Amino acid sequence: MSAPLFQKSPVLTCWPDPVVADATLHFQLQDAAQVVLKIHNAAEEVVRVLLHEVLVTGPYTITFDATHLPPGLYTARMVISTEKEVSIQNTYFRIGRS
Repeated sequence: MSAPLFQKSPVLTCWPDPVVADATLHFQLQDAAQVVLKIHNAAEEVVRVLLHEVLVTGPYTITFDATHLPPGLYTARMVISTEKEVSIQNTYFRIGRS
C-alpha cells in the first residue's frame, strides 16, 4: 500500500526570492497526477496559470517571466489531484525591482 499523497507531496519552491525577471518553480511528483499551478497576487486574484495538465512521475522545473507583474507579494499555488486524493502546496515569493 502506498503512502497517502499528502504525506509524500512535493515541496514547491520558488527561486530567486525576490524575483526580478524570471521566477523558477521546482517540484517533484511521486505519482502521475492532474496538476494545476497558478500564481496569485496579494488580493488572491489569479494573475497567471502556469500548468493545467496531467503530469507523470518525476522532477519538474517551470520558469516564467515575471517582468509584467508589479512589485509585491505573490503565491504560487499547486493543486495535485489523483483519483483518491487532492493535495495543495503553496509557496510565497516577492517580486521586486532594483
